[in-house]
Amino acid sequence: MVVAGVCGSAAATALGLWAGPWWIGLAATAAWLLVTVSVARVAGLSALLPALALAGGGAGALAAWTAAGLAGGLLLVRADVDRRRRIGRADRRRLRTLEIERETLDRHLARYPLLLDASLDLASARDPDQVAATISAAARKLLVGSLASRVYLAADNGPRLAAGDGDGPEPDTDAIAFVLAEARPLVRRAPGLAQVLLPLRADRRAQQGIPERRGEAPRGVLAVAAPVGHLDDLDLDALAAAARLGGLGLAAVDLVAQARALALTDDLTGLLGAHEFHRRLDEQTAQSRRRGEPLALLACDMDHLKRYNDAHGHPAGDRALLAVARAIIATVPSGALASRSGGEEFAILLPGAGPDEARRVGEAVCAAVRAEHPEPDRPERRVSVSVGVAVLAPGEGPRDLFARADAACYQGKRDGRDRVVVA
Repeated sequence: MVVAGVCGSAAATALGLWAGPWWIGLAATAAWLLVTVSVARVAGLSALLPALALAGGGAGALAAWTAAGLAGGLLLVRADVDRRRRIGRADRRRLRTLEIERETLDRHLARYPLLLDASLDLASARDPDQVAATISAAARKLLVGSLASRVYLAADNGPRLAAGDGDGPEPDTDAIAFVLAEARPLVRRAPGLAQVLLPLRADRRAQQGIPERRGEAPRGVLAVAAPVGHLDDLDLDALAAAARLGGLGLAAVDLVAQARALALTDDLTGLLGAHEFHRRLDEQTAQSRRRGEPLALLACDMDHLKRYNDAHGHPAGDRALLAVARAIIATVPSGALASRSGGEEFAILLPGAGPDEARRVGEAVCAAVRAEHPEPDRPERRVSVSVGVAVLAPGEGPRDLFARADAACYQGKRDGRDRVVVA
């Protein structure tokens, strides 16, 4: 604008000296035009003023137009400065907002490695208490500034505290019972304090109210206490993720326990399965040799189970098998190992027992089975077993011991059943 003013003054001087050569005024006007357009831009529209002054008005008109142009240019510059200031303030506010959002995002992104670590720890958990300890510790790390985190597991006599971290206030029993019963999160706020209770369950569909999953009760509750100002929606989402991991961890532990039980025990009777029994037989045989102690094996076989099934049906046959298992469990001494080694076959291992004691146990088993009532409302239905007894001989292997006991059992069947035969 200073340059424009100088050029305007030069044009006014040239017009004031109009008596001189005409081309001086023309040159001054051209200089005004070029400089103001290139330097002042918007204000350069006033470059037309010398031409207007030349058209009519002379130097006085040019001076008036120049003053008006300078004033307009100054106003435009002032308006531009104010606009830049407003834009600057808005940009600073926007940048501050973006910075806060970035810091919040960084804080929450840092939680994902914590959730990953918790997942890896849960993979090695072998019981519900280990799962509870992992989730409690993870929740405390996820919510920075929290006072305490605790995990309560569902039990027959009410929820029990399985793990805890911190010394903040405990939630009341009613709140825990509500979360267990309703399978819904609960947030309670007191002056300066918030308590968050989240259900631990594996199936998220149950939380969404799908009818076929409503009956699945949550396995426990994650309870976190924190100052009110430390909780936002992302905090609650992170804690909900930890609670979901806890539910999955508890479900995985249950599945492993069920698989282990199925592998070790017979599904119908609850006795040891055949595979696990033979593994124990190998162990006991080696131990008996090492200690120089006797080891007896009883092979039991139900008499006429096929005929019983054909006459009364397979469900009745299953109840008969259960009756035999009950009799064996009630009869064998402490330390004995009983198994269902086949469809209608049972085996009993008696560490430290010789032939006489083994025979007594066999006779007691036969008497107990004979006294059982597979169908209490049909007392005429009875079952019996034949028992073969074998005692480990020097240099004999576990499979040979089992084969001798089994052969003695079938000898008892040939001799009339419901009896004990010692190999």
